Amino acid sequence: MAQETLEISATPAQLGAIHDVMERFWRAVDNVPGCSPDRVWRLKFETAVGEIGTNIARHAYSHGKEGPMRLRLSLYADRVEACFTDWGLAFNDSSRPPEVVGDDVFDVPEGGYGLAIARAALDRLDYRRTPGG
Repeated sequence: MAQETLEISATPAQLGAIHDVMERFWRAVDNVPGCSPDRVWRLKFETAVGEIGTNIARHAYSHGKEGPMRLRLSLYADRVEACFTDWGLAFNDSSRPPEVVGDDVFDVPEGGYGLAIARAALDRLDYRRTPGG
């Protein structure tokens, strides 16, 4: 199993660290025999992870406040997971934009479609709020 964890301040200036940890993770995945997600799949996964991280940085700690964000990437025998944790404002799922329609997840208007892009790129996307954040 391959695993990488990143803990950063959830600010737009720190988002480049997500790309760095993704590169380390893929290198670790490449060293696991019999596990080699193809390039297109990896790009879709990276795009979803980037969109979710950006949403946390832009919306979870609004009004000029900063807070922590953790990303844990894990490779299992049957899946790859990204798990974000933050302690910011709760996500309001009722205001989400329309779903991305069509086969090209990258062919959508810019702005406000981050989660729709993530949902289209992933097999599964879950959100839950716990008492601790």
